Amino acid sequence: MNKKERLLEMIDQIKMYEPNPSEELTAKLAQAEEKLQELSVEELDQLTDNVFSTPPAQRKFDPLHPEYLLQSSYSEIERLARQEGAHPKLDEVVKAMQHYFGIEEKDGYFP
Repeated sequence: MNKKERLLEMIDQIKMYEPNPSEELTAKLAQAEEKLQELSVEELDQLTDNVFSTPPAQRKFDPLHPEYLLQSSYSEIERLARQEGAHPKLDEVVKAMQHYFGIEEKDGYFP
């Protein structure tokens, strides 16, 4: 499974297993999904390979970067997964995000 498929699968699972996402989370997921649909697998790989040809001071931050949108949604998704009555599959999405983004659990607290 390539990066594009993994990210799209995470988005689909969040939408499927969380019946009441906030408007902000819904907007971030929609933006990330739209951006991912626009990019080819090769373009996404190049965008996310962390290889740059310019110094950091000359790069511009892209708030619509699909990985950024998903990672910035992590804390809310994790909070929703821990609520009583949350779908058990939402916990799997949290674990997938932890693995993909390298987020480590620290005493049950996720920053």
